[in-house]
Amino acid sequence: MVNALFIDYTAIVSPNHSLMPTAVSALKSIASKVDDLRIVSIGTKVEMRLIDYGSLLPQLSQALSLKMSLFFDKVEIDSWDSADSNIASWIASHEVKSFAVVVVLNSAKSLNKAYPNNLVKCSIGQFSEVQAKDVLWIMSNYKSAISKDDNVWFVSDTHFGHANIIKYCSRPWNHGKGADGEIVVTPEDVLAMDNAMVERWNSVVGKNDTVWHLGDFALGGKEVAERVFPQLNGKINLVMGNHDHWKLKWYYDLGFHRVYDRKVIINEFVVLAHAPLQFLNSNCPFYQIFGHVHDSSAYQTWTKNSCCVCVERHDYTPVSWKAIKAKYDELNVQS
Repeated sequence: MVNALFIDYTAIVSPNHSLMPTAVSALKSIASKVDDLRIVSIGTKVEMRLIDYGSLLPQLSQALSLKMSLFFDKVEIDSWDSADSNIASWIASHEVKSFAVVVVLNSAKSLNKAYPNNLVKCSIGQFSEVQAKDVLWIMSNYKSAISKDDNVWFVSDTHFGHANIIKYCSRPWNHGKGADGEIVVTPEDVLAMDNAMVERWNSVVGKNDTVWHLGDFALGGKEVAERVFPQLNGKINLVMGNHDHWKLKWYYDLGFHRVYDRKVIINEFVVLAHAPLQFLNSNCPFYQIFGHVHDSSAYQTWTKNSCCVCVERHDYTPVSWKAIKAKYDELNVQS
């Protein structure tokens, strides 16, 4: 399956038809984060005759460190009013996982109508990191289908390295109560908690499985995350929580597959968020999976339209999509 970026060639070249450095940098940032990327240049036949593809494509492929034959294609259109049908034909003839369309401002009203959620606009020769972030957001959230029930997992609020969470949530790794009646937590207790959660994680998650971590991965400094993360199985996506405060680049460098600083919709109706969304209820056509609330009695683990995946709720172990869907089906059976 391919991830297709359809881009108006005038968004990435200067008036003299040379590549814009800012556009190259922006495309490079996309290529570094999107697997199986196919960049598809779109433009009218008259416009595209002005481009020296024999020179431009090798430059672009070298800049992006991608093989030209594997990543580049072009769609020639008779007019911008027909662009949506031409793009639809390309999509129909390829196995497309996700796509975004970049056009110069107001150049294609039909595209705005056909693909309002996939469209990114910019000025001539001005494709930059700003638009690249929008492209990455679209590609990361468009039809992010869950293909198998048994290889996708959800977890939240592991708080690796956090001593006080053992006290706050009565986690079972502690030395009991001291003379003052307070729970006593030692560094050895924290390490025992981390090791136990790593073991429980790997007991269910395979090396090639997908894990959605809904925030608050680790506390206590970067060294905690750097110690724990390499031990965990799976391709791990992070929906950042209120304690995940480092820059996105740091999480990517650590090894997270995808990192989101906002809510995510997967499987077309499942909303993933760190904290519960109060406006999502039984009257909304969405199902939410969330964390943040730990063992608070104010929130149920399961409802007809939600699931809390905080580790305290599930024996400190990730929950499979298969289990979540089974519970969803059980609670939503029509009587």
